[in-house]
Order: sequence, then structure tokens, then C-alpha cells
Amino acid sequence: MQSLRTFYRSFTAAIVLALTSCGQSLEQALIPDLPLDYKEQIFMEGVIVAGEPIRNIRLSRTQEPTKPVSRDLAAITTATVRLRVNGQEYPMALQSQTGRSSTGAVLWQDARSYYQTENLIAQEGFRYEIIAEWNGKIARVSTTVPRKVEIVSAREMTSITDFRGTPEKEFRYEARYSVRPGEVYQVGVLTGQGADTASATSNGIFAGTLTTALSADSTGSVISQSQPIYQTRTNTGVLQDPANPFIWSISFDEAFAEYYNSYQRGFITTDPFSVGGVNVRWNVKGDGVGIVIGIATVRKRVR
Repeated sequence: MQSLRTFYRSFTAAIVLALTSCGQSLEQALIPDLPLDYKEQIFMEGVIVAGEPIRNIRLSRTQEPTKPVSRDLAAITTATVRLRVNGQEYPMALQSQTGRSSTGAVLWQDARSYYQTENLIAQEGFRYEIIAEWNGKIARVSTTVPRKVEIVSAREMTSITDFRGTPEKEFRYEARYSVRPGEVYQVGVLTGQGADTASATSNGIFAGTLTTALSADSTGSVISQSQPIYQTRTNTGVLQDPANPFIWSISFDEAFAEYYNSYQRGFITTDPFSVGGVNVRWNVKGDGVGIVIGIATVRKRVR
């Protein structure tokens, strides 16, 4: 599957980077001998995807910012975790986390600190609450799974750009879709073999501009573009256009906007006219930090 040439990140990777920066950025920015007020908390992250099993909710503990970050030491495997929806409660059990290639081959497995429900599929429009208890601490989070958008139209646009003196054929994908209050949106593109069956939870979420209902026209719809992608070369050196392109629209619970925008502003900068820092806006409450967000995805073939 062809990847985005610019700014393509998975949702989980972005959260891990944000958590890591909370420790490393402070360690770099503060005087080493300055004592830091450390408080151990539960860190919770994940996505609840409409139409998919509720799984891959990761729990870990925050670590002291002056010590190296360790995934092994951070893992929480003994938490009591439960999920509430529509007045009912379901236990969440420790699961094995599996990483797969674009062809489905298993690349790695990790049994540490991921939790799932048993045979429960996330429903559009439902609000889910997850409560995690561990080591005398309680963290909780609530999120609504949005409804899938209706992609009214989609098209492919091409142009020639100059890359270090060499002409390059650039592809952008544009979608018109309906929007609703209480949700935010991003648009991306999936290409290559399996693009029509790729899962949002296994292939990540495109980073880019967030769109809200405030951008809608009189018909209640907006037009968004994907990040650009480019021709690739075959093993014989022949340039080829993206194959099997699908426009991909992602709806998020609006709490994602606060996290995403604060995360983008959270990097320490040397520009005296800009604001930097590590104050990311999470939606996990109580004795915890982190973000768990409901999402819904829909794709439409472009050509």
C-alpha cells in the first residue's frame, strides 16, 4: 500500500510520542538538579471504531520525567477494567496485541497492557464509558462513537510539482461529505492492494487539518482534500500512478479536536513569537491522563 509522502502518523504513535515528550521535553528543558513533583497516574489510550470490536485499549503508568521511558515498566497488566453503555456494564480483559503487515502477516505480538471486551461491537451514536481501577487509582473516560458520514462525491486531481529539480506527478483526493455538530473530520486516501478492506485501527489515522460543522455550506456539507501522494517506482524503475485509490473520511468525537490541536502546539519551539509547551488536552479523568476517542470511517472508490 502506498504511504503518504507527508505527515502520515498512526493515532497510537501520536499519543505515544506525546506521552514520551511529556517526560523527555521536561528533562531537557529543566535544570537537572531541580526536583520535580511526580505523581503516578494511569495512562489510557485507544480508539472505539464504529462497526468493529471494542479492543486495543492500552493502559500504562506514567513514569518519572527524569528517568528513561520504559514500555515494559510502564505496562499495566493487573487492572480491573469495565465498559458501560446504555445502562449495561461489560468486563474488559487483557488481550494479545498483534501487529500485521499490509498483507496480513503477523509481524509481532504483545500481551502487555491491552484490554478488550468479549464479542461487543461498537455502535454508531452510542456513548461509551471505560473505568479502569489499578493500585488504588481510578481513571475513567467517556466518548461518543460518531455516525459515518455520507460521501456525496469524490475526485482525483493531479499536478506536476518540482522536487529538487525533478518533475514529480502529485495526486490529491477531494471529497464532499455531510457533517454534523459534535463531530470533527479528516480526509485521507488509501491505495494499493487491500485498500478497500483496510481497517482504521490497523492502518492508523491521517494527520492533517480538522474540519468541523462550522465549515459547512448551506447544504450542510464540506469539501476536504487529502494529503498529497506521488508516483512510485516499480522494481524495474518504471513510474506508476497510485493503484486502487479510495478516499477515506474519518469522523471523530469532538473531544479529539482539543487533543489534536493542543498536541500540535505542545512542542517546545525556539521561535520567540510562538507558544510551546507540553500541556496536551486529554479526555481521561480521575487518577489518569490520556485519550480514548470514538471514530467512524467510510471510504469511497475514486476511479
